[in-house]
Amino acid sequence: MDVVPVAARRVAWRRLIAGLTLTFAWARPLAGAEVTRARCVHPPVFRAHRGTVDRAALGLEILGYAQFHRGSVVVGFNARHLRGHNLYPSHHLSARAHDFPLNYDEFFGLEWRASLDGAAALAPVAGAEKDEGKSTVVLEFAAPNATAPQSMDLVARHKGEVVVAWDGVEICPESPASPAGSVDLAVCTMVLVGGRDNAQVEVRVASILTWVAWHAFQGAQHALVYLDTALDGTHTPSEIEAEFANDLEEGLKDTGADINVVLVDWRFRDKNFATQILMQSHCLRSYRDYAKWLLNTDIDELVQPRGAAMRVIDVTRALLTQPDGPSAALIPMRFMVLPHVAPAPVFDMGQYRLAGPEQPHGAGAKVLMRPEDVGFFGVHIASNVRTFVKLLNASTLVVNHFKGFGTMAMGTTSVEDPTWPAAWATFQVAAKQRGAAALDHTPAAAQRMIYVMPTGGRLGNDLSTYAACYALALRTNLSLAVPRRNGACEHLRQLPGCGAGTLVDEALATRLPEEQSWWDSNVAATVAKIVAMPAGPFSCSGYRQSARYFANDNDLAATVHAVMARVILVSFSLFVSVEWYICMSTSHRDQIPGCLEDR
Repeated sequence: MDVVPVAARRVAWRRLIAGLTLTFAWARPLAGAEVTRARCVHPPVFRAHRGTVDRAALGLEILGYAQFHRGSVVVGFNARHLRGHNLYPSHHLSARAHDFPLNYDEFFGLEWRASLDGAAALAPVAGAEKDEGKSTVVLEFAAPNATAPQSMDLVARHKGEVVVAWDGVEICPESPASPAGSVDLAVCTMVLVGGRDNAQVEVRVASILTWVAWHAFQGAQHALVYLDTALDGTHTPSEIEAEFANDLEEGLKDTGADINVVLVDWRFRDKNFATQILMQSHCLRSYRDYAKWLLNTDIDELVQPRGAAMRVIDVTRALLTQPDGPSAALIPMRFMVLPHVAPAPVFDMGQYRLAGPEQPHGAGAKVLMRPEDVGFFGVHIASNVRTFVKLLNASTLVVNHFKGFGTMAMGTTSVEDPTWPAAWATFQVAAKQRGAAALDHTPAAAQRMIYVMPTGGRLGNDLSTYAACYALALRTNLSLAVPRRNGACEHLRQLPGCGAGTLVDEALATRLPEEQSWWDSNVAATVAKIVAMPAGPFSCSGYRQSARYFANDNDLAATVHAVMARVILVSFSLFVSVEWYICMSTSHRDQIPGCLEDR
């Protein structure tokens, strides 16, 4: 989002992360989280293609992973490629998908054989497995001995004809989730790094630090973090991941959180949701023999227990005590938003006080599951379960989805919920008691913003008010946010701050004093009030016409004049009126380029 470029507001993300790590510094000796890199890169490398499917079609990354696990080789396919490229246009699936001659059901029904390290061909242990959403296909082949094979040749036939085959597929020798013994609760997530998000690497790192630290506090003992690397044409995957992983590893170790984190390379060309279900299949099977319960959420989602002194792990232990209890539980979701505009990610999650309505199960719910009892799980559903899926009430657990780490319009249904800030405060207190040195890890600029309210007048009034509020922002080193519905931004969308955010609840903003008359304003008192306030946002409203916003500050007037002069080309009369307003406010208007002497 475009916001007013105020020099004093620029915050180094390195300092943000440093603050984050201090926030979660649970220091007993501060050994920190154990962070490792998985041995294998996905998708696996293979030498050649053969069969009736042409080589270009096989260039689709259908074969997603091949992994040795306790005597078996598990192979996972990204079957979303088989559902047609028009079905998920927003997921950036390759347009070549429609050239693949097999649909999902045909692919699933092929006769599969695998040769491990050149040995005799084997049939799958129990045939192919598929999920209800037709997003993945999984095969399992029994290895002839206890050692992990290095490679395999995989062949699929239809009526005796080889339809598709991969030769020399690399087999990952072990699960990335193989801790010493079992764990009660494990978590996994996927994060996009590199590519177009390369400039936000440190924001992503800070998001993961928050996500890991919170769920470690909830009792999670092991985590898989999938690095979905988007190439930018300049850097190699290793270079991109090294920057991200090094920052992440350093930050996680500094948290002191008692959790093992494994970073998994997930280098697929197709990004976003195209490989998400495949990732979840890989996560599920990686934890099948190692975790009693498994939870998967996105990095902007934190699971909140609603009972007193309760953690997520306490809920899972209670579910385990039930005879023939559920194989999985669905946790309802709700959106959490800020009561103010934020130009940057806010990682002091206690500021997200406004909660939207709970989404119906299936629409936004997330799955808490027993890996040994679940065949597949999607983003919001579990399938192929041994017993049943329990629908949890929001009074037990709720997924707080911090939408974009920013604000979003929630309508009239959003309410202020004190339970989440209280839960976050409890987390912070626990962290501080275990050695945290500081708890302020949100840039002040992310909390301090002047929000320009629509005047309800004509364009000239809106522009004068905009110029005045812009001047206040520059005087106080704050950011500026102007909604699209403001008249100035409706006509001149290139003005700084236009469309930067939406104030969810105006009542929670500090209203700046309005002018008593068109030509009178106590600007000094307004500036003093802003400076004295510990946090914003501030609503800047009314018909602000006073010249005092620019009085005796030629540099300020020149800055605003230059910005508006570049944008305001709608009409000569409009340009003249705004120029006159700015120029008349200065003590030496003749020294400002472009100012008109006689207006």
